[in-house]
Amino acid sequence: MTNQAQKQLPDGWREVKLGEVVGIRTGKLDSNHAIENGKYPFFTCSPYPLRINDYAYDEMAVLLAGNNANGIFHVNKYNGRFNAYQRTYIITKNNIPINLDFIFYILKTLHTRLESLSQGTATKFLTMKLLTALKIKLPPLPEQKAIAHILGSLDDKIELNHQMNQTLEDMAQALFKSWFVDFDPVIDNAIITGNPIPEPLQKRAEKRKQSLNNSTANRETAKHFPNAFEHHKTMGWIPKGWEEIKLGDIGDFFGGVTSIKKTDYGHGYPFLSYKNVFNNPKVDIYNLGLMNVKDNDLKKRNCIYGDIFFTASSEIAEEIAMSSVLLDKIDNLTYNGFCKRYRLKNFNTLLPEFAQYLFREKKFRKVVYLLSTGDTRFNISQETLSNISMKIPPISLQKQFAHIVNSLSIKESKNSGQTQTLTQLRDTLLPKLISGKIRITDAEKMAEELSL
Repeated sequence: MTNQAQKQLPDGWREVKLGEVVGIRTGKLDSNHAIENGKYPFFTCSPYPLRINDYAYDEMAVLLAGNNANGIFHVNKYNGRFNAYQRTYIITKNNIPINLDFIFYILKTLHTRLESLSQGTATKFLTMKLLTALKIKLPPLPEQKAIAHILGSLDDKIELNHQMNQTLEDMAQALFKSWFVDFDPVIDNAIITGNPIPEPLQKRAEKRKQSLNNSTANRETAKHFPNAFEHHKTMGWIPKGWEEIKLGDIGDFFGGVTSIKKTDYGHGYPFLSYKNVFNNPKVDIYNLGLMNVKDNDLKKRNCIYGDIFFTASSEIAEEIAMSSVLLDKIDNLTYNGFCKRYRLKNFNTLLPEFAQYLFREKKFRKVVYLLSTGDTRFNISQETLSNISMKIPPISLQKQFAHIVNSLSIKESKNSGQTQTLTQLRDTLLPKLISGKIRITDAEKMAEELSL
């Protein structure tokens, strides 16, 4: 390193080779050693660890993917027992005082550099020689710890928000399952009035008898539900009096934006991706893309509150027609051409808040799976979707459910908004702290403004 380059570093910082300050080795296993629900994490080149039943390492380590088809080398950190794939690099402390959390954040900033340095054509890979010679900027140990603490506090808060939102979503899912899948209130009413319980629901009825006997059943809620069942040709036993609908009678389907060039991505108007629809029962407005779309698409393929989107194509038949509901107002939003927009004619028969759970429920998923077509790639047409018939509860029950779920959604939205702010701050601070371009005291002030 030249004297001029050294002068450009903050006081006490130095440029070193990665292999001079940490130990680097690789795992020893093939990826096919992974076992579903295994006891220990198994780090491969995937973004998240798989599972395995035996461990080879028990220590604090940074795990770096050693190959990837797209040159994206994922970084993880872990403290405890784990195992690793033979192309995963295990980075640990050696005899030099170092903060591994700081090393983790350094590697998070080097994705572009690692991609450019990687070798291979069909699959990009990193060599041991390349990693050991990789130059990094290293501050004194106390400063390493302080930087890692600031970034780690942001990551911890982001993870906590994700966990809280998952808990809220689990609560909504549990309520939907109890009311509209297991039919707990209807079973309770049938037991009390002496009406017959269908054989497939007998096991559930035994549990409900216990709830009735120990007074944990919500009898106030049950007053709004019927007290008997009837059989439906495709949905099986359902509460008596539910309304049969045909999707095409209460709404219209329309395809998404298809005429897209690579240069259209990343700028323009908000855009709903296939991935967003696939992953989220409710459209994640904090993860919308940008797309330069034509005026005709803005007009014909716009999105409004209450629109429901279905994925129309998938490599796996079981994953066809995954749904997502837009429960926000986003101006000039359009959507991916591999998705179908379903716009309700009104909300008198089906509420969007109810639909986000209805179309993800197993019975509906089974119907669309059986209706999909294809061999290597599976598809479902908007005509097929339009012809699907199903029975749904009266709008009064949907509103009662929506009232409860909306209170949970308000909390989720607050957490998601804070998560977006925290993520933006972390992504802003990360490269500046790691390079020494922003001092710790300034970063701490920025974090304090968010009450961290």
